[in-house]
Amino acid sequence: MAEELQLAWMGDFDSLKQFVSEKLNLNGEWVSPGGDKKLFNDGYISISWRKNKKALLIDGDDREKFKSKLCRMICANDFNKGNMCEETKT
Repeated sequence: MAEELQLAWMGDFDSLKQFVSEKLNLNGEWVSPGGDKKLFNDGYISISWRKNKKALLIDGDDREKFKSKLCRMICANDFNKGNMCEETKT
C-alpha cells in the first residue's frame, strides 16, 4: 500500500492566512466551520487546517498539481527557514 504524504502547517492561523494571500496569491474567504478548523475557499481550491492536528488539507480539481507546486515552493523558498510547513506521512 502506497503511503500518501500530507502537508502540515506548523505556524499559527494568522501566518497561514498571510502565506496563502501573499505567497500563493490566492484571494478567497476564510471561515471557521467549528472547533479548531479553518477553511479557505476561492472557488477553485479549498484549504482546510486544524490548529491541534496541524494538518493542511488541499481539495479541488487541481489539488495534486497544487500540492506539488506548494511543496516545491516551500522547499525552494527562504520562507521555509522558519520551518512553517513540512510533509508528514499518513
